[in-house]
Amino acid sequence: MTLSDKLFDWVFQNNPDWILDLQPDLAPAPGGYRFSAPALKERVRRLDGLFLPLQESAQQPVVILEAQMAADTGFLRRLVLESTMLLHLDRR
Repeated sequence: MTLSDKLFDWVFQNNPDWILDLQPDLAPAPGGYRFSAPALKERVRRLDGLFLPLQESAQQPVVILEAQMAADTGFLRRLVLESTMLLHLDRR
């Protein structure tokens, strides 16, 4: 976990609904959001953040946060890979 990851983790652990300020098209979830940064199995891959609505609803999306503090040509490929791994592991 890098320094930037720790910063985002601290900010969103304490204020998970701030995701609404960063994603203006996202409607508030009933009860708000819960933030976590799950590790994905095997070679440890950790999402910078995962916002789950506290009350499950078909109307409220799950939001994946990946923060980039420097240019990274593999960012989109990694985001797709990690998002797909999360969907595979968490079969709600």
